[in-house]
Amino acid sequence: MNSLRDHFLTLLTRIQPKEDRVSLAVELPTKVRDFLKECDKIITVEPHTRLAGSYARDTAVKQIKDVDILLFVDPKYKDKEDSAKATINLLVNALDGLPKALGDENGKVDAELSLKRQRRSVLVHVTIDEKDFDMDIVPSIYEGDSPVPLEVPDRDLSKWISSNPLGYSQALSDLNQDQQGKIVPLNKMFKHWRDVRMKYRRPKSYWLECMVYKHADVKKLKIEDSSYGELFHSLLVSVYEEYVGTFEKDGAVPLVKDPMLGNNVAKFWTRAEFETFMRRIEESKNWAAKALETEDEATAIELWQKVFNEDEGEEYFPTTVDEVLKSILTRGSIFVSRTGNISGQKPLSEKALESPKHRYFGG
Repeated sequence: MNSLRDHFLTLLTRIQPKEDRVSLAVELPTKVRDFLKECDKIITVEPHTRLAGSYARDTAVKQIKDVDILLFVDPKYKDKEDSAKATINLLVNALDGLPKALGDENGKVDAELSLKRQRRSVLVHVTIDEKDFDMDIVPSIYEGDSPVPLEVPDRDLSKWISSNPLGYSQALSDLNQDQQGKIVPLNKMFKHWRDVRMKYRRPKSYWLECMVYKHADVKKLKIEDSSYGELFHSLLVSVYEEYVGTFEKDGAVPLVKDPMLGNNVAKFWTRAEFETFMRRIEESKNWAAKALETEDEATAIELWQKVFNEDEGEEYFPTTVDEVLKSILTRGSIFVSRTGNISGQKPLSEKALESPKHRYFGG
């Protein structure tokens, strides 16, 4: 069996968030925080904002389309009449002046803004220097220390509800550390797999994260001393085995529980969407099994390309590996940065994941 470690590392570098999108994900939330902190139309409290979502958890892939921002507001807003809707409306009014705040140091403004009230947040769509970016700003009330859940407004229910994104981020970080640093890259591979194997009826990214967390937390995955190929195959097998009973029941869809609060995050998953997901899981599970069984490296590569590459388009899982990467691989530890750069040393300027050392299987 070929571990194809260098091929999987190349895959991970190619699905890392693009550098220009990372720059926006860093710069824009900071400007939004500074603007709302000083804005007299809404009262925020320490720490004013926190990033949430896949970018904050280092589980985002490729083109980062948006970031989630928790905006910590004065708890007194809960006392207002119809406070959930009122707080979201207040945030919309406060954000009207944002384009000017996005100007450069000379005051030049090249930004367009559109605001959309959502069920629990305000979606801010920004076009700045001809680049589009979304920020989902969630008013939050935070009374206590982590992992105490937040309260966020729900316009449809007309009340504040519990949410625990910060608790989940910490739990995921702890699990990743306990499991040899393999859970974050596994999340990235699972999301990328969804992107290339499911052009339609895609499950949401957070649903996939919940699946990974559950199966890793209860030790259903082959993690210790495993290659990335073995790890990903074990995830496909574990997910398929959990849901196949539901799949065989007419009209049934599974529950996907939030790791923190236990509620079903996939309550709007339709039967048709679930069926598509299971068919893709099954076919990829079979390809991955054959790739791990074969002794022929070229055959293994072709099978993994069925799993991770588009039918037509960019080659994410490579046929051949860059010579620079091969030279780095001979030095020991490998670090993959958020922007996909590979190095033999941990970068000081940005977060990076260390590739776990795999067993060698020949080839």
